[in-house]
Amino acid sequence: REDGRMSSSANFHHQLDRQLDQLGDVIDTHGYAIVPVGYGGCTAPRCCGPASRQPWAYTVGLWTLGLPELVVAGGTATGATEAIAWVVEHARDGGDLPTDERLARPGGDVKLVDVPEEWVLTDPNRLGFWFAYHDHRGERPGMPDVVQIVWADTVGHFPDDASSRRAIADQQPVLRDDPFSYPHVERVASRHRRAA
Repeated sequence: REDGRMSSSANFHHQLDRQLDQLGDVIDTHGYAIVPVGYGGCTAPRCCGPASRQPWAYTVGLWTLGLPELVVAGGTATGATEAIAWVVEHARDGGDLPTDERLARPGGDVKLVDVPEEWVLTDPNRLGFWFAYHDHRGERPGMPDVVQIVWADTVGHFPDDASSRRAIADQQPVLRDDPFSYPHVERVASRHRRAA
């Protein structure tokens, strides 16, 4: 515009480019970044605002290291970050990342569960910054391998164990079991309608 103000679309794209550059800086420094969604606060992309009843966190950058991207459903932002960091360090130290096997982690065991493509395809925004980051870099990687980190409760049961308490299953649903419901896809009617 002539008056020096950006249009809302240009401003959105400018902010997105800035967030993607910041994400790239974190990836360049650490090899990966964690994107928390719905945990509340404003410490990361897409994390501003009140906490959601269905938060999740995912990684960006592990694909380029030959590892699957990681996702955590539910819990707290701190718990998700700690679980992701432990799994990444375990892999970097030469540890295997088998799926459906208990991994002994200080502070509570975890296991890795394959996430079906349907979880991403139902709503690509579930890994929105992953796709945006690679698009921003001019890469077309296709669909990433995604693995969910699930943690055991205080007595060692995972949410998909038959003997697990319902509360732990509600806190961290196993995405493989239902790739469509978590997080709930909210469809918002467009505010911009074309003139008839």
